[in-house]
Amino acid sequence: MDRRPSRAHIALVALVAIAVRVAALQAGAHLNLAGDERYYWETGPDKEGAIYKAPVVQAPLWGMVLWYLRGAGFHHPIAGRALSTIIGACTPLLVYLLATKVFDRRTGLVAGLLYGLFPEQIGFSHYLWAEILLSFLAVLSVYFLFAFLEDPGDPRRLYGSALAAGFALITKEYILLLFIGYLGAIPFLRGRFHAGRVLIACILALLPAATYSVPMSLAFRRVIVISDGVMHSISYSEGIDAIDKFSAKNVQSQWHEIWRTVRKRGGEEEARYFAEQLCNLWTPNSYLIVRLIHTPGDLAFRYGRITPLSVVLAWVTALVYVAIVIAGLAGLCLGDTGPFMNLSFIALGGISLSGIVLWEMSRYRLAFMFILIIWAAYFVAHFRDLAANVRRRGRVVTLCVLLLLFAHIVSSRIHTLGRFSVPHQVRINVSSRARSSPLPSAPLS
Repeated sequence: MDRRPSRAHIALVALVAIAVRVAALQAGAHLNLAGDERYYWETGPDKEGAIYKAPVVQAPLWGMVLWYLRGAGFHHPIAGRALSTIIGACTPLLVYLLATKVFDRRTGLVAGLLYGLFPEQIGFSHYLWAEILLSFLAVLSVYFLFAFLEDPGDPRRLYGSALAAGFALITKEYILLLFIGYLGAIPFLRGRFHAGRVLIACILALLPAATYSVPMSLAFRRVIVISDGVMHSISYSEGIDAIDKFSAKNVQSQWHEIWRTVRKRGGEEEARYFAEQLCNLWTPNSYLIVRLIHTPGDLAFRYGRITPLSVVLAWVTALVYVAIVIAGLAGLCLGDTGPFMNLSFIALGGISLSGIVLWEMSRYRLAFMFILIIWAAYFVAHFRDLAANVRRRGRVVTLCVLLLLFAHIVSSRIHTLGRFSVPHQVRINVSSRARSSPLPSAPLS
């Protein structure tokens, strides 16, 4: 197997990635800021340059990048969308390099093209959300990690992986679930595990978070670990009223209330809650589809009239996603064992299990989709080889279970296409005892 990148392949992947994203940028240039886009575009240091004008609701890196972009004189959101498009166009190249290093050149080409044409990533590439930068940094970190595994004698690649992971962590905290998958690579170091180098890598990975969190904690006079985003996501899931004043006392009280509500769940309620969150994470619906179909009834999501083309594109987006997941699961379960398989199972399992305590949304999966896309590419490029593995009962049983689970998710969520899926919630009044009131998936209205 040839694991050396091809210049012709790189040029092809780059051309496809840039062309489709520039076209999407032109089509979406008229979109108004919506949801977290407004937060990222408008947040930034105050006039003294000391603290953020907005509370630290989101991890800071993407907001800081956009703040510097505005400081350079680019005051229209199209500048931020263009920057996101550029970053989004670079990620398929990293996916190509990673898949080539992990498997071979043929798998790399298929993976690069699949990621370059993946509708969800194309759509998000012109949104002012952090997921595109997060995906780029996540793939970059994994690429450096496998470059290090190829030559464990050179620690610079390990340190590069740690730094990329650190910057990803201050882009979105939940990416930590991907990096937990790195533990699956340890058995493949084959006696070349160096505790000192690992310690340096851990320090480098935590350095960006510490550099931001320490001064912010001093400024707000309370402990801030990157942001309050995780607390707000859990609070929303639990139905706890959000707090407006970000004092240390209020935040501490919020965490205590979250802990009390989580402990009160019964077994049946816990199972229903987790099933709902898991469906919201891996649903064939997505925020991109909501925007394409222009869900009526809410000005925040109305960007124009519904057209036949927008509906067709929405269904194409959903069906391509479903096909990628099916092929990716097949490649993962029937494919070659190794550190990438270990990382894949741990990372995908981690993001899925996080639904126990977090409010899952379809865009949370975006930074993990390169895993399934690479395995889908492996399935396509080595279909004949994988056919021999159907004799392995354990792998086939695992694949069947995962496919049946995904089929259940698709069948239970396909009717929400173009609607915003609202998770079932345990509605809690902070000043009183708990009361249950599940909310079905419904359009914003």
